[in-house]
Amino acid sequence: MRSLPLLMLALAAGTFLLGCSAEERTNEPKGWPVSGTVNLDGKPLASGRIHFIDKDTTPPREAVLDITGGTYSGEVSAGPKRVEIRAFRDDVTASAGGAPTDEDPQYLPKKYNDDSQETAEVKTEGPNEFSFDLTSGD
Repeated sequence: MRSLPLLMLALAAGTFLLGCSAEERTNEPKGWPVSGTVNLDGKPLASGRIHFIDKDTTPPREAVLDITGGTYSGEVSAGPKRVEIRAFRDDVTASAGGAPTDEDPQYLPKKYNDDSQETAEVKTEGPNEFSFDLTSGD
């Protein structure tokens, strides 16, 4: 009788460990390396954010990478993406106590963010390098 609880505990622990190790055996990363440049009127965009939005998921999944000195890098899931680029003025960041948020006014034309037609295809076998040349005019 004493061995039954021990046996149940051993089975539960074994099941738990099998479940954990199955996830660790997956070799596919959650995202693939992505990098690139963003220029505004021919000059590197000082700072901003680039959003890679899944076109094939509901609700859409999104990866947001920081742009610094005109460059960005990070990991994004594979597949076709809609790309939105946002940049914020330095003097607006006080509303969040320092860091800009997507609610703060940004200065790029809507054709690069809310109304963006920019796309990127992130592949499992890179390289995934995407450059965007923006203009401040409509």
